[in-house]
Amino acid sequence: SLSKHLLFFDARDSRQVHQARELMARYQGKVKPILTAGSYLDLMKSWHIPVYYDQQGLLTRRLGIAQVPALVSQEGKRLRIDEMEVPR
Repeated sequence: SLSKHLLFFDARDSRQVHQARELMARYQGKVKPILTAGSYLDLMKSWHIPVYYDQQGLLTRRLGIAQVPALVSQEGKRLRIDEMEVPR
């Protein structure tokens, strides 16, 4: 079971980074940020929280995520994957 939401996003896109920050605030820190591209070290330094990296796209492939940002949540025994649109 997931204790936190998993948020997959591309740190090279500043709009996705901004959206990720807003989602983390909305869910009051119960989000684990996972990068699909970009520098996790830069985000860890500026956000002062752990930021994870999806090594070789293993998790996105296993979960069937086609586009990022995507938020993975647990609903009962199932995983819910919401692939979100990035605001312009």
